[in-house]
Amino acid sequence: MESKKRITLKELTQITGFSRTTIYNVMNGKGNFSEDTRRRIHQAMRDYDYRPNLNARNLAKSRLMEIGVLAQRQKQFPFLQRTTTQGVHRALSEFEDDGLQIHLHFFEADSSEWEEEWLQQVDEMLKQGVRHFVLMVRDTARIREQLERLFQNGCEVVFLNSVLEMEKMLCNVSCDYYRSGLLAAELVEKMMPAGGNLQVVLRDRFQESDHYMQRLYGLYDRLKPQPKYQLLDPLYLMEGKEDQQLQELLAREDLDGFVDMVHATSAILRQTEHFSSRVHLFSFDYYSELMPAMESGRIDAIVQQSLMENARLAIQVLFEYLCYGKQPAHRHISSPLNVVLGGNCHYYDC
Repeated sequence: MESKKRITLKELTQITGFSRTTIYNVMNGKGNFSEDTRRRIHQAMRDYDYRPNLNARNLAKSRLMEIGVLAQRQKQFPFLQRTTTQGVHRALSEFEDDGLQIHLHFFEADSSEWEEEWLQQVDEMLKQGVRHFVLMVRDTARIREQLERLFQNGCEVVFLNSVLEMEKMLCNVSCDYYRSGLLAAELVEKMMPAGGNLQVVLRDRFQESDHYMQRLYGLYDRLKPQPKYQLLDPLYLMEGKEDQQLQELLAREDLDGFVDMVHATSAILRQTEHFSSRVHLFSFDYYSELMPAMESGRIDAIVQQSLMENARLAIQVLFEYLCYGKQPAHRHISSPLNVVLGGNCHYYDC
């Protein structure tokens, strides 16, 4: 009889359709999985003679790979820290047995002294032996000098949700902002087929952000050629004045919908709660606090790219490069865009 070819874990994931994490947990009796899932994985392991590479695992355990993750937090948007932390935990569950260790620190992005805190934390991690980093920083231009110092010291750096081009960076894992704008425009077409007046909303502090300008260009490129959609001049919400600005806008009788470009959905929902007529609302960045509004139909649709998945992916890319020399497929990497609706929003609860 012809002997069966032994396969790798990567090949087993392709054959079964299950992730490395699911297969690992089933093999080790962890997690809450259905009997069918367990049966299919164990059957595939037998059929293809899969056995964990204990030599590689023991080698990984003797050579711990320490990665520092420094990420911003903002009091106004607590879901940013929550979802980033979930992504870090997922990466650990997948690669901890292969030698991954993570040093995680959040810094106050809204503090005037955030650069000093960031630099202190980097220095502290370097003293602890950390040499490689995943960095989530909004204003990367202000730390270019410090980043160059890391590169000169042989550190590998992956940027998370920062559109920054530096020659020595390993890669950048972030949202595909332009395509997210195109997708939002497609949703507008499907849910407002007759057209109407649309108000784009951004926050004042993001006026110069290339991220959100790319998203805006995607929306404009698809909708502006269609005369039935009238895109009003963008509204930039100012800190402490957003409620007043939205109230003045809602006084217009010809407003048909909003497209929130960045973290203004909760403010819009507050002001439209008792509004007499139906106003469409399209948004980005789904988080669990929005579920009631999604299920009740107050939000038409959200284009979501999971920060949790991006955080996990950034760590995976860096870890696999350090351990196996696997080069990232691209300099800029994005996880898939999702469309969140009232009927499927509970699948994206985070």
